[in-house]
Amino acid sequence: MSKISISRNKYRIKTTVTSRSHPCHNPNGTPKPQHQNDAFDRKQFPPRSTHRGKVTEITDFGAFVELQPGIVGLVHISELSWEWVDSVSKVVRIGEQVDVMVLSIDIFSRKISLSMKQLIQPEQSTETVPKVPLKGGLSSNGSDGEKFGLKF
Repeated sequence: MSKISISRNKYRIKTTVTSRSHPCHNPNGTPKPQHQNDAFDRKQFPPRSTHRGKVTEITDFGAFVELQPGIVGLVHISELSWEWVDSVSKVVRIGEQVDVMVLSIDIFSRKISLSMKQLIQPEQSTETVPKVPLKGGLSSNGSDGEKFGLKF
C-alpha cells in the first residue's frame, strides 16, 4: 500500500511505501518459507544443464516447458531455432517432449529461461566467396569508378 501527500505551497509530492509486494515475501515483508523439495532451493536446474520436458503452453512470444511437475520454464521464440521463427506453433506442439538447455534461473521471481537452439548445431552457410576480384577497383588497370573521379 502506498501513501501520497501533496503540498500546494512547496510543489512537492511525497510517496511512502508501507508494504513489500515481492513474490517471495509475505504481505508484512517477511520472507516466505520455502519447501524442502523446492527445485529452486536445491538448484536442480543449474545454467547450461540439459533436460527433457513437455510443452504445456504456446504463446506468441514462446513456449512453456514443464521440466518437473510444478516447475515450468519459458523457451523464448528467439531460442527455438537458429532459423527465423515466425510462429511458435510451427516448431513445437502442446504435449510434445523436447530437449532444452537452462540459460538462466531467477530464484526470486521463480523463472527459468530455456533454449532449444543451444542444443542444435547451427548450419554452416553454403554460400561461397567468389575467387575472382569484384568489379570496382581491385585491379591495377583502371576501374569504372575512374570515369566519375573515384580513386580506389
